[in-house]
Amino acid sequence: MIKGRPLITVKVNIAPQSISAGAARGGKMIAGGRRLSASLRDKDEKKNPLFTAASKNCTWKVEGSKDCKGYLTFRGKDSPMGVIILQEWWGLNQSIQKVAEHVAQQNFRTVIPDLYRGKVAKDAEDAKHLQEALDFQRAVADVQGAVDFLMHYGCKKPSVLGFSMGGNLAFHCLSEVKNLFCGVVFYGAPEVDKFDFSKIKLPMQLHFGNKDSMQGFSDAETANKLENKLKEQNLPALEFHRYENCDHAFMNEDRPEVYNAEQTKVAWNRVWPFWRKHLAS
Repeated sequence: MIKGRPLITVKVNIAPQSISAGAARGGKMIAGGRRLSASLRDKDEKKNPLFTAASKNCTWKVEGSKDCKGYLTFRGKDSPMGVIILQEWWGLNQSIQKVAEHVAQQNFRTVIPDLYRGKVAKDAEDAKHLQEALDFQRAVADVQGAVDFLMHYGCKKPSVLGFSMGGNLAFHCLSEVKNLFCGVVFYGAPEVDKFDFSKIKLPMQLHFGNKDSMQGFSDAETANKLENKLKEQNLPALEFHRYENCDHAFMNEDRPEVYNAEQTKVAWNRVWPFWRKHLAS
């Protein structure tokens, strides 16, 4: 908790929702991105979960910045396990909100920081601009505030979960944010040749698709380099999972052109025991 700055909570309205996963495209240093399928682009944007803002029901203080709002959900009030979900480049939308509900159903206190401060992409080009404008150091401070927020309200061991752009951010958080206990990353990485991996001292679990074509960010070659770099760090625990015939964002059910339901289930069934091992004890 930040000294002299009490945490704030506004109305918290928790309601079970439908399940599933989420990601898109990201990376602070990566521009552009795969074009969405015609069927997805032609959908009514007001109804598309990718382009529709999620509700926000909590607020916390951020050192050196304006307060950060977020979406909080949980089922077990006494659970010591917490998860901070780091959005992909679309923003805090209804797609990533569904991910939070899915995680909360497994008895994790789950929160998503609104890193874009209320903005949600209207399309892939808008998402690119929002991502490029994101101040990663302020985003790391947002996550530190989220950790303090969860711990103030009873969580004892938080983790980060990042998808795509959020996966990149997860590495920065694992190296800088206090009181994190582990991290899970889906198809996202910092610049492998420049990032200081020696600052990461926590268990990690990573997931990449072998058909991912985001060069220098999450393609197979980058994943290989990343795995080698992490093995050199002698982390307390390291799991690196690859998925055959899976593209970037294969966990995102709102991206039908890349979503892989079967492998999404496999991936989640790897995440749950990893978290319980490192967060429950």
